[in-house]
Amino acid sequence: MLNRLLYLVGRAMVLLYARLMLELDIAWDAPMPRGAKIIVANHPSTTDPVYLGILSPAPLNMLLIVYPFLIPIVGTYLRLSGHVPVVPGQGRVAFDEALRLLQKGRSVVVFPEGDLSPQGGGYRRPRTGAARLALLTGAPIVPVGIYLPRERNTLMEMDIDGIRCVSYVYMRGQYAFTVGEPMHYQGLVDDREHVKAVTDQIMERIIALAGHSETRVKALASS
Repeated sequence: MLNRLLYLVGRAMVLLYARLMLELDIAWDAPMPRGAKIIVANHPSTTDPVYLGILSPAPLNMLLIVYPFLIPIVGTYLRLSGHVPVVPGQGRVAFDEALRLLQKGRSVVVFPEGDLSPQGGGYRRPRTGAARLALLTGAPIVPVGIYLPRERNTLMEMDIDGIRCVSYVYMRGQYAFTVGEPMHYQGLVDDREHVKAVTDQIMERIIALAGHSETRVKALASS
């Protein structure tokens, strides 16, 4: 109950901020499915997890790199809201927690790139976690393509527990989502070739949807 309340309060604040500061553009190829699902997206800015909550009034549990969880108050909020820290070198722990959440009927958000997209453009090689979760649970994959002009990201650096952390924060301007149709997969999670093929299909769809988002933003800018 507490994590749902915190999620709704946080989402309301983000919606208000987005209306004031973002030129938000959302296109839906299909409605968000009910029940447990795995939302996957590209990751052009550190603030993407914050804005992704706009897409769902139902709580989303996001798999996030651990560093924000180490910040006082912020980390407490993230944990109480049900988000999952991903510790470098300990990805299996986060994976098992995501699996547990899906089996309980919750929805999770995974960034297959595993880190921010290259700021100069393009995408990182996808990791297999989302594909394996889909094969183990039967939960649909919901691909989301994000576009923002990366040159407008603000570089922020800080030391957290002696670790230098680099963030690229997007505070204002054009920001677009394209939400794709759910993707369903079956097969053995131990079949590495199949897992790789599913992973590649997921990332290809995300990239295509991000291209749709970019096309809309640039069309609006030139009109």
